[in-house]
Amino acid sequence: MFNFLALLFTGLLVVGVYLYKKSLKPQVKPQAPVQVPKRKASGKQETPAAETKTESSQPQLSNKDLKRQENELKKAQKKIKRANPTHSTFLRGFKGFKGSVSDFDVSPDGEYVVACSSDGTFRIFRSTDFTEQEPQSIYHKIDFHQPTSISLKHDKKLVAVGMAEPRMVEFYSIDEKTTYDDGVKTKVSVSFLKKSDERLHKTNMKHMFLDFEGKFYVTGSDEEDTTIKAWSLSGENLASFATSQLRNHHILRSENGRFLAVAAWTSDVMIVELKTNKDGSLKSLGKAMALKGHRKGIIDVNFNPTNDKVVTLSKDQTIKLWNIDVRYEMSEDPKCLETININDHEELKVLVDATATRLGLLSVNSRDLILMTHHSNIIIFDVQKNKVIDTIVNAHSEGSQIYKLAFKEHKGKPYLYTCGDDGRINMWDFGSF
Repeated sequence: MFNFLALLFTGLLVVGVYLYKKSLKPQVKPQAPVQVPKRKASGKQETPAAETKTESSQPQLSNKDLKRQENELKKAQKKIKRANPTHSTFLRGFKGFKGSVSDFDVSPDGEYVVACSSDGTFRIFRSTDFTEQEPQSIYHKIDFHQPTSISLKHDKKLVAVGMAEPRMVEFYSIDEKTTYDDGVKTKVSVSFLKKSDERLHKTNMKHMFLDFEGKFYVTGSDEEDTTIKAWSLSGENLASFATSQLRNHHILRSENGRFLAVAAWTSDVMIVELKTNKDGSLKSLGKAMALKGHRKGIIDVNFNPTNDKVVTLSKDQTIKLWNIDVRYEMSEDPKCLETININDHEELKVLVDATATRLGLLSVNSRDLILMTHHSNIIIFDVQKNKVIDTIVNAHSEGSQIYKLAFKEHKGKPYLYTCGDDGRINMWDFGSF
C-alpha cells in the first residue's frame, strides 16, 4: 500500500511540473493568411521575378539606350576642337570616326592602317605613299557591339575585331581589285567571314592580337579575369596563362609578336612569351621574365621597335628603362638601364597625377627617346641627355586625350602613330631624331 501511494505521488509531481513549464511559454496566435490583391486580367501572362530567366548578366542594350549613348557621345565630341597638329614632325592624319579611336594596327609596309572606334565602326585606310593626305578609306558598321581592339594579318588579307561585350572576335577578309581604266586603280573591299564564340572571358575583353601569319589570336581582359588565352581561328583554346594578379591593367605586344607585357595593379611587369613551331602554329604561352623595381602600381608599359628594350611608368613617380635582351631561359634577369624621377624634371611634373599617361619608346642611333602623353600633348625625353628635348603641343585636337602610341619602322625609318578621343590616328616622321 505504501509503494502504491509513493508511485501515485511521484506521478502527480511529474504532471504538475510539466503543466507549470507549459504555462510559462508565450502563447503565439496563428497568423491570418496574407490577402494578395488580385490584379486585373490582361492579355499578357505575368511571370514571377524569381522565375525570370536571363540570357546574360549584361543584357543587350535597347535601341533607346543605344540612342542615348550616341547622343552623349555627340555632345562630348562637340567639345573637342579639331585641327591638324602644327609640329614639324606631323605627317598626316587618318580621320572619319565620329567617336574616339579605341585601337589601331599598321601593316609592316605602312600601306594599311586599320582602326576601330567607340562609334561602333572600324575603318581600313589604304595609301600608296606616306605623302598622300587623303588615303582611300572604307568603313564597316558593327551592329549592337562596341569594338575595343583590332589587329591585322601581315599579308593584309585578314583583319580581326574584338568586342568588350559580348567578349567575342569577328573576322573579316580584305580584298583588293585592280583596274586599269584611266590609270591603275586599286579598290579595297571588306567582307564578313566568321565570328568566335561569345564569352571568351569572364569579364569584358579589352585586348586582342591576331598572329602575324593568321594561325591564332590572343585575348585578354583589363578586369578581374586575368587569364591570357590563345585561340585557333576555328575556336579551339590552344593555351591559357593566368597572371595570378588581382586585376590586369594593360597588355602590350612587342613588334615582333614574340612577347606580351602585362601591367597590373602591382609594382611588377610580367613579360609573357608566345613560342611558335616552325610552321607558325602556337607551341606554348608562358612567363618569360618579370620587371621588378618599382614600388607602386604600373601606369603604362611599352616596347621599342627592335624588341630589346621596355619602358615602364609607375605610380611611384618614376620611369624605368629596361634591357630585356637577356638569357631568360637561363634565369638571367632583365636589367634596369635608367631610372628617371619625374620630380627631378620640371617639364615632367605634370605627370605626377596623370594616371592616363601613355608611353612610347624609340631606340635609334644609340639613343633612347621616351615619349609621354599628357592629355593632348606629347613630351619627348632624351635618356642620354637626361632632359626633355621637345614637346608636341596639341599632338591631337585641343581638349582631347591620347590613348595609344606605337612606333613602326618602314623602309628603315621610324614613324610614330598615335590615336585619341578626337576620332583620328596621326602619323609622325621621327627620322630626323
